[in-house]
Amino acid sequence: SEEELRILQAYAQSIIKEFNQDPAAAKSLTSPALAKATTSLPEAAALVAIARVVFNTDNFITRE
Repeated sequence: SEEELRILQAYAQSIIKEFNQDPAAAKSLTSPALAKATTSLPEAAALVAIARVVFNTDNFITRE
């Protein structure tokens, strides 16, 4: 839904700021291959964090 998308976008912006302040945390979430991606390391780590959020939702797990 639009509301869920808005929440994920806000979370992405927030977590990117956090990873910019803590590069070690960003590095711990990314693989070497992902770290070489064209996005910045904080953005790559944020994508991992967002994927974890989505994969842990009830809708994904139960697939209703």
